Amino acid sequence: MNMIMKQLNFKIVLLFLTIYVCPHRTLAQKDTLLYRTLIQDSILIPQKSQTTIEEEEGIFTEVPKHYRKYDKRVHRYRSAWEALIPTHTKIQYAGGMGLLSWGIGWDYGKRGQWETDLLLGFIPRCAMIALERSDPNMKSKTKTLPTDAVLRDMLKQAGLDSAGVQFRLLGDGMFNAVFAAETNPPVVMKIAPRSQVPVMTYERDMLATELYWYDQIRQHTEIIVPDILYSDPAGNLCGAPWVVMERLPGVHRDKCPLPSAEKHRRTAEMVAQIHNVSGTGYGYVQNGLYENWADAYISMIENLLADARRMGKTSRRGQRLLAYARQYRAVLAAAPCVMVNFDLWRSNILCHTVDGQTRFAWIDPERSLWGDPVLDFLPLESFTAPLDKKTLSLAAHNALCRVPVQVNRETRLRYAFAQGLLALIQEVEKYYRFTPLSQGWMVDIGGASVAYKAAFAALRRG
Repeated sequence: MNMIMKQLNFKIVLLFLTIYVCPHRTLAQKDTLLYRTLIQDSILIPQKSQTTIEEEEGIFTEVPKHYRKYDKRVHRYRSAWEALIPTHTKIQYAGGMGLLSWGIGWDYGKRGQWETDLLLGFIPRCAMIALERSDPNMKSKTKTLPTDAVLRDMLKQAGLDSAGVQFRLLGDGMFNAVFAAETNPPVVMKIAPRSQVPVMTYERDMLATELYWYDQIRQHTEIIVPDILYSDPAGNLCGAPWVVMERLPGVHRDKCPLPSAEKHRRTAEMVAQIHNVSGTGYGYVQNGLYENWADAYISMIENLLADARRMGKTSRRGQRLLAYARQYRAVLAAAPCVMVNFDLWRSNILCHTVDGQTRFAWIDPERSLWGDPVLDFLPLESFTAPLDKKTLSLAAHNALCRVPVQVNRETRLRYAFAQGLLALIQEVEKYYRFTPLSQGWMVDIGGASVAYKAAFAALRRG
C-alpha cells in the first residue's frame, strides 16, 4: 500500500510540474497514459481560476479588450493637457521684453534642461520712441527718420531758426514720419517715405495729396487745419519729400474733457461740412477719378489685391469682396460724390480749450477721397456698431448736410462695402509697414478680422 501511495504521489507531483512548465502541451495531450492513470487512481477536485474568481466578484486587474483603446486615448489626452500646465512663473526686470515683464513658462526634456517662457512686457513711451529711431524692427517700414543734424538743416532751409532746437518723434502715424520741433512758435515736420520704399497704390504721392486736401478744407469749410509753412517736394536734404506746418495746440479727441455725446455730435457736424462739398469724379485724386462710385470702388479693390501680389501674398477675402462689389454694382453706382475723409480716428482730431471754449481741429487728411459719404461713419461713435445704431451721429450730420444719410437697405449695403474696403486695406498694409507679429501687424490683423466679419454678414443678407 505504501508503495502504491508513493507511486501515486510521484505521479501527481510529476503532473503538476508538467502543467506548470508546459501548460498548453499538457492540456493538449489529455489522452496520455499519465492522465488516464491519474483519472483512474485519484479523485480530482476542480478549482476555479483566479481570473474566473475576479470576474465573478467584479474585480478586474486587467482592462477588458473592448475598453483598452478608449482608456489609452483618455490617458493620452490627459497627458497632453497636463503637459500644457505651466511649470513656473517669472518676473523679469530690464530684460528683452521691456522695462518690466511677467509671464509663465514650461520646463521639458529628459532632465528638464529646456525651457520656454511666454512673457508680457512694458516699455515706457520715451524708450519706445528711442527704439523706433534706432531699430528698424520697432517701427513702420515706410518711415524716413533723419538725424537731428539733418532735421536742423531742413529747418534752416525752411527759413526757421534751428539753433538748439530739440525734436520729438510723434508716434501715432504709421506711414509718414512726423517730428515736433520746439521752435518759436512750435512747428511740425512731416517726411514722406523715400522713393525706393515700397508703398501701396493709393499711398503714392501721399504727402502732395495731403496738401491738396488741406486746401480743399480751407476753401470750402470752417474746419480748423494747420497752415503749411514750407514744402520741399524734391527732398534733397533727407531723400524724401517733406513739409513744415503749423503745430496746432490741443490734445487728441479721446483726452478731451467734454462729455462723450458732445464729442460725437461735434465730430458729426464737421463731417457734414465736408459732405456738403461735391466732387466731379469718384476715387483717389492721385490714382485718377471715375464716373461713378462702383467703378472707383472696384478699382480700389483690384489695386489692393495687386498690392498684395507684389508682396507675394493673396487675399481670398479680398477676392470675395470684389465678387460682392460686382454683384451689387447698381447699389454702389447710386452713391453720391462728396468729399470723404475716411480717416477720422481720435488721433486725427485735436481739441483745445481757451476761456471755456473748446475748438476742434483736423490733421492728416491724407487718405481723403471723392466718394460715398457713408465711409466717414465708420469711426463715428463705435467702430463695431452698425450704421443704424449710430443715431447721435446720424442726427447731427443730417441736420446740417445737404445730402443726408438715410438708413435703408442700400445704405446698409454701402456701409458694409465701406467696412470691407477698410478691412482689405488693413490686411494688405501690414505687409508694407510692419514685421510679422509686431504690434502694428497684430493691430491690422485684429481690425481686418472684425471689419470683414461685419461686412460679409451684411452682404450675405443682401
